[in-house]
Amino acid sequence: MEARDSKDRTPLHLAIQPPELQEPDTELIRQLIECGADVNATTVCHDMGNNGSTPLHLAARVNGLTEMIQDLLWVGARIDQADEDGYTPLHMAAAGNHVANIEMLIESGANVNAMCNDGKTPEMLADGNRLGCWTVNIHPEAVFQGVTIGSP
Repeated sequence: MEARDSKDRTPLHLAIQPPELQEPDTELIRQLIECGADVNATTVCHDMGNNGSTPLHLAARVNGLTEMIQDLLWVGARIDQADEDGYTPLHMAAAGNHVANIEMLIESGANVNAMCNDGKTPEMLADGNRLGCWTVNIHPEAVFQGVTIGSP
């Protein structure tokens, strides 16, 4: 279950982030989690920009994996775990403009003010990607300062 490849990725990492042009296999991901896969295992992938990524980091980067994010959190994934660049899963979702993932993470208690190693917050990454102003009815007190999430 905890076998690793040369980049220190577990089967769970590979199921969430399969080779290019392949969709993540949500059923396989669920089976791995049910069998006790370590949801907080980290990678060593210097060439892929994923150094220190957990399965939650990878899921946050993929549009449409909101339920998987919820499943990972349910079984103990650390919501504010930072990778070696200081990016949390919320940074990853914001950098990718994945609004549903952002909403799920904020609703689940992600730190919206977390700063990565270069001093950027998730809001800065979202603004940098022109995600624009969002509307959120989730937890207004947790919404990025000056930015809301949801429908425009």
